[in-house]
Amino acid sequence: MEAVYPSKTLLIYSFKSIIPQLPETFKIQAHSFENLDEIINGKYKIDTFLRFYSNIGVEMQIQDFEKLEEGEMVFAVPEKSAFPYKELLEFFEIDRVMQIGGNYVTKLVNHTITKKTYSLRITTIPDNILNSEKLQKIFSKLKHIKNLNHKGIIKLYNFFNISRNFYFICEYVEGISLHQYLTNNSSLIEDKIKKIVKQILDAVAFFHSQGIYFVGVKLHNIQVTNENIHLIKLIDFRVSTFMEDIKQIDYRAYSPPEILKSPTKRKRGPVIDAWSIGALSYYFFLRKFPFYGKII
Repeated sequence: MEAVYPSKTLLIYSFKSIIPQLPETFKIQAHSFENLDEIINGKYKIDTFLRFYSNIGVEMQIQDFEKLEEGEMVFAVPEKSAFPYKELLEFFEIDRVMQIGGNYVTKLVNHTITKKTYSLRITTIPDNILNSEKLQKIFSKLKHIKNLNHKGIIKLYNFFNISRNFYFICEYVEGISLHQYLTNNSSLIEDKIKKIVKQILDAVAFFHSQGIYFVGVKLHNIQVTNENIHLIKLIDFRVSTFMEDIKQIDYRAYSPPEILKSPTKRKRGPVIDAWSIGALSYYFFLRKFPFYGKII
């Protein structure tokens, strides 16, 4: 039975590359996605079922129609066609580059139609994962992460890969990294340290409760949203998503020494996150990590 919601006018965008019969933009009033499909097919005679996607490329379900606002932008794509994510990127305007790493870059982007701001992180897919079964496992894990909602974890809105690059569309959070915060503040009182550690523990524990190990707990992957540290966020899913074992991760100062020393014990697990949080706590007080050595 068709779900019927209050009628609303939507701004429909289509891609000429896959559905040339439709105008690139047009407005339609409808009370459900099924009704929207019927109206578009009847008016433009395209003779194909349509799927509808949000303005950031997330496929929408029947119940999502109710959440749409009057005049909201929706992409229409033929049922048997893949969503053209490369063309989706044309709807994002780069504001500035926020962070550059060895195999990733994070950009602040603005959606050209909705004017909403996002954090767009682009990561190169490792050779051992590209075109392998591991890639499907990554998609499965990211789908799980995308459905997570926690105040201490940056929200992942969408993800997709184009060629050998993975794209993460995330919420943009004003603030600075915990690394920069500590650089700006030469010392922290114990109460502030407790506040920071408690929030990190809460966010990581939530990850663990979902069967995911964050692995990337380090100063640069934690965002401080204000000077009073009322809210911090874990901001990087790359490590928990892509890395198969700790030897691939350049987080040695945050890693248990026995994990680094023994190749047979390098598999990921909660112990890595627990040690990382302990190493951070040590650093907060002494401004150095527990130890350094040849393997660190």
